[in-house]
Amino acid sequence: MFTIPENLRVVVKSKTTVVFDSLVMDLGSLTWNKPEKATYTFTNTGTHPLIIYRVTASCGCTAVELPEKVIRPGKTGTITITYDAAHQGWFRKSIIVYANTINSPVTLTIHGMVLNE
Repeated sequence: MFTIPENLRVVVKSKTTVVFDSLVMDLGSLTWNKPEKATYTFTNTGTHPLIIYRVTASCGCTAVELPEKVIRPGKTGTITITYDAAHQGWFRKSIIVYANTINSPVTLTIHGMVLNE
């Protein structure tokens, strides 16, 4: 089980709200063994600092780049996903974002088709 680091526990108790521009991204047709990036933009719409303290991906083929540790109220941030297709065909991957938000966790999804070109 994951535990929140001691230095974040007080901040994480202060709940805020976050709005993502999109929760699902269609990456379209991708080339096999050629990594593809997707960037999710979000805004801290609450009154407390936003802390993203954990992100998990549904497989090892999906890497995540996190934003700054603290996103102030009214500010935006991004989460960049890199998908490296190991297999051809249709795919759907989930990224779970844990933060000090009322609606935590938030699930982000990427999907598309991997071709051998």
